[in-house]
Amino acid sequence: NQDSATSAPADHTIIPLPQQLVLATRDSYLPGVPVLVRLDVRLPNGETNRDIWDSTATLTASDPSVLITDPETGAAVDTVTLYNGRGRVLVNLAGGGDFTLTADHGGLIATKDLVSLEGQPETILSGTIPDSQTWSGIIRVTGNILVPVGDKLTISAGTLVLVEGDAVGT
Repeated sequence: NQDSATSAPADHTIIPLPQQLVLATRDSYLPGVPVLVRLDVRLPNGETNRDIWDSTATLTASDPSVLITDPETGAAVDTVTLYNGRGRVLVNLAGGGDFTLTADHGGLIATKDLVSLEGQPETILSGTIPDSQTWSGIIRVTGNILVPVGDKLTISAGTLVLVEGDAVGT
């Protein structure tokens, strides 16, 4: 007859659920044009892990000559703060050509290859688009764009569309 008060405690092992760090940003960049970098810690079911609060991920570039900076201050940026499992930061990228951006959140790693568009020609557009068009490369929109009924505007993957605007609004 064994007394339950003196029996050995049950042995429990807690196995953390596998998580995935997702890094979302453009696949190309133009030095001096800010790029949004988003991070998301996902559970196995694909949902964001909302239990991660006030946590930090580190950003690095595979090429040490690439600078990751704050667009307003020019200060180096190497972290992203995550709230509710998500984080984002607006950065400028410059100095090294093509590279791989890496985010590390407590050993969860995500990478993204980025291609420099520096030196690529820009197409400057405004007004009515004649016929159907496909945009690619770097497009700078300097005014209103009108696509006539029956025509089609296709923007190819990887196209950087820069829209000039009025900073004070009208």
